[in-house]
Amino acid sequence: MLGEPLNPTRTAVVALGAVSACTVAVAVLGFGTSASLPVVLLFASALGASVSAVTHFGLVRPLVTDLASSRTAHQGTQQRLEVATTRRAFLEQLDLAIDRAETEDEAVEVIGRALSSFLPERDNAVLLAPPTGSRVTWSIAALEDGLDVPVIFDEPHACGALANRVSVRASSSDNPDACAHLISHGWEVSSLCVPILVGARHLGVAHSGGPAGDLPDDEAIRLIEVVCRRVGHHISAMRSARTLHDASPRDEVTHLPKSERLSGDLHRLRSTDTGFALALCDLDEFRHYNDCHGADLGDRALRTFAEVLTRTLRPSDIIARYDDDRFVCLFPSTSAQHAVAAMERVRESLVLHLALGEVAPFRASVGIVGSEEATTPEALLELAEMAIDLAKANGGNRVVVSGVTPPSVSSPSPAASPSPTASPFSDNEWS
Repeated sequence: MLGEPLNPTRTAVVALGAVSACTVAVAVLGFGTSASLPVVLLFASALGASVSAVTHFGLVRPLVTDLASSRTAHQGTQQRLEVATTRRAFLEQLDLAIDRAETEDEAVEVIGRALSSFLPERDNAVLLAPPTGSRVTWSIAALEDGLDVPVIFDEPHACGALANRVSVRASSSDNPDACAHLISHGWEVSSLCVPILVGARHLGVAHSGGPAGDLPDDEAIRLIEVVCRRVGHHISAMRSARTLHDASPRDEVTHLPKSERLSGDLHRLRSTDTGFALALCDLDEFRHYNDCHGADLGDRALRTFAEVLTRTLRPSDIIARYDDDRFVCLFPSTSAQHAVAAMERVRESLVLHLALGEVAPFRASVGIVGSEEATTPEALLELAEMAIDLAKANGGNRVVVSGVTPPSVSSPSPAASPSPTASPFSDNEWS
């Protein structure tokens, strides 16, 4: 076709045939022959075409095919080498980022950044779950600049990746076997869930949602799995080291840390300048409960409440026994309103646990305060105690945020004014 570039190999073969034909014609005519010129030329053309065909199919074409195959293999090798080089560089950066993570929150941040980097066009999040069971309870959106504020689900959702401890892909959230937490997207989506395993337990899943039928490619999934696996190993190592070197006293009944540890935790959270929430929990009428059921059953009630807190809250949340029937929960990087949702979940979980009938029923009131509401640990705890007193004045068995009056109570009665217990903190200001 006109304008089509000439193939050098094809041109060389045609030229060889033409030269062969001309050579034969000259030789025949030179030695003399009775054949006419047209016959000689026809014979020479046929011989030249034969030479061209034999040369092309017997020599040139196999050679060209071999060269093309070698070129394709070389390009494939180059591509695999580039992928391997890129992956090695990524893993080196990953190891460096994980080594720099001094807390579990910072380690989880690495997963969030990996999701945003590998799957930028998708809806990514880290979903947290209690260490036992297979239901996710918290969602932290993974954005370009890091993780967003943790948000608690209205109700726990089962997750196949946690149940089976393997990555789970779903082409559509409308599939009968799709995880229930996909409904949080609000539309039909495809999904990928990669479990974050910490030893024999789990932390949650790295979750990515996108258009229905559009799943991430295999290489991206493999890299996300590598990130989750290495972060899980790092968190496991941090927990082991913390357990080995943690000299803070433990409560003999609940096995939770005692209040002496809270001072350091509060100062550490304050130094991060990311904000947190504090919840003070008080079992309603616990003295009367002890009088009616005995001290042994009272201790069982305390252990039950400690277990419910541990199973329901995030692994990174800090739980300690404050004094007597009171517990303190610290929620890093969490607003007071999200802490309210978490403690409401605790109360619901307590009701379900008590329905088993192993412990006589009891209730709890919770006071919550955000870190921005006070400048000292003592002031935070006093505000939380005032919120508890307001909850009890309204009948107990409820969660109240400091400074927010429950709708059914205009104000607490004078008799309900706070009488804070002695604080375990010796310093008067944040360091």
